[in-house]
Amino acid sequence: MVRSRPRPAARYGAAAAAALMVLTGCSSGASGPRSTSSAGAPSASAPSPDPPTWSTCGKNLECATIKVPQEYTEPDGAQIPLAVMRHRATDPAHRIGSLFFNPGGPGVPATETLRNLPKTAGTPGAFSPAVLARFDVIAMDPRGVGGSQAVRCLTDEQRAGFGTSFDPAVPGGKPLPRLLADAAAFTDGCVEHQSKEFLASLSTDNVARDIDQVRSALGEDKITYYGLSYGTVVGPMYATLFPHRVRQMVLDAPVDTNLWFGNSLTFLNDVAVASERTLNAWFET
Repeated sequence: MVRSRPRPAARYGAAAAAALMVLTGCSSGASGPRSTSSAGAPSASAPSPDPPTWSTCGKNLECATIKVPQEYTEPDGAQIPLAVMRHRATDPAHRIGSLFFNPGGPGVPATETLRNLPKTAGTPGAFSPAVLARFDVIAMDPRGVGGSQAVRCLTDEQRAGFGTSFDPAVPGGKPLPRLLADAAAFTDGCVEHQSKEFLASLSTDNVARDIDQVRSALGEDKITYYGLSYGTVVGPMYATLFPHRVRQMVLDAPVDTNLWFGNSLTFLNDVAVASERTLNAWFET
């Protein structure tokens, strides 16, 4: 996965909170018994993980590790750990279910984001008291990110060198030979410091299958999902693989994957323009 910088917490804003408020207004997808993944999907043969063992890891927060197959084509092969954090519903008598939260990236730890989101009246971030009352908010670090075996291919010194001397007048910020040399250094570092098999497993479809394994471990029949940025790529992938496991899905700041993969310079320019317009609007308020 290519890591991009996390969006500032201020970006979540009132619009995100308003979007989340609609989650409590829909019919309940009641939790059911633990079950395996969607029939016919590649992860259908993967055994359901054991229920997680939770430990307190902050105010109103619990943490656990859930092991999933490194490759779902080999469900009995190597297992990898996923870091999961939960904010329990504050009104358990009226609990709807689990709300999975993916803040994007790729490369942003969801657990860290949930923990560090701005606090309002003792509640985490953009989630309103009404949402927190009815849902367990679940943050799962995608494989290769944060507490889920974070991938590091370069030293801090090397990473610092990559981020200097950008020229806004040059496509990509650096002359092509420098960009190619940086890419080769990054690739060599990954080969030297990381398992090739693990790197090959870092795909969006596997992240979606991981979410379904966590769903199963939690004993949920369906999930509610809130994704931002890259989270708007993971969410539709999950809905494609496991359509009957989705209660409701909110996608905030959807990514144009055709531009992302096919015309990255145009994509990055659009992001920069949109960010500047958002900043200008904030200054005008």
